[in-house]
Amino acid sequence: MFDNLVQALISAPLQSLNPASFSENEVPKTFDDAYRIQLALLAARGEYVAGWKVGGQGHEGDPICAPIGNHHLFQLADANAQRLHAGAGLELELYFTFNREFKDEDIDLSDEEILNSIATFGIAIEWVESRFQGWPKVNKLLQLADVQNNGALIIGPAYPYDASYDFLAPSPCFLLQENSILMGEGKNPAGDPRQLLPWVVRHCCHYQIQLNPHTVITTGSYSGIHFPKVGGALQASFAGLPPVQINLYQ
Repeated sequence: MFDNLVQALISAPLQSLNPASFSENEVPKTFDDAYRIQLALLAARGEYVAGWKVGGQGHEGDPICAPIGNHHLFQLADANAQRLHAGAGLELELYFTFNREFKDEDIDLSDEEILNSIATFGIAIEWVESRFQGWPKVNKLLQLADVQNNGALIIGPAYPYDASYDFLAPSPCFLLQENSILMGEGKNPAGDPRQLLPWVVRHCCHYQIQLNPHTVITTGSYSGIHFPKVGGALQASFAGLPPVQINLYQ
């Protein structure tokens, strides 16, 4: 049913697809449709799930998530080797990993059991971009199907998880050419981003996607979204974590 949309998303340049060009039967009507399109898209690209992005608005409704394929997840050195260009949206985030795998039979684990399995956390920078014209004013389910606008995720070093770390107000700093590009108050829309992790685990269990140890889960923006007009050194940090830096090219 969604083969045409999946094939279009595979080959489309950025912001090239007209949402109106797809028939009613070719676009997702439910969250389940969108989540199944995500997985079909990764399979058609020949990618496996290397990470997840998840976001939410506190206790208002369910979070939403998207898989990040292995071709779209980069360590810092690899990101610089890709010569990433200015133009896409930039978000400053924190990522987490677990010390165990989760399978579909783990769907009834308690939040406490899941959170006790956190192994590491670290700094992530998400490249946010879309294949659809008119983005971000695009049907929300189409955006979700398009792996929730993920272009790439760049991760810094992983640090041993510290449950006492102040995830509510971790003093983020986001600089481009030494100028702050932090939007808003520097807080995560979900509040404490760790509350999103049990939801991701249960999402994977529901769709029978094995969640492996050390799979990266990035948990929403502390910075808002910034669309750079220039290249240069991009530096990101949180309180108590050494800054990470990548270079943007024009």
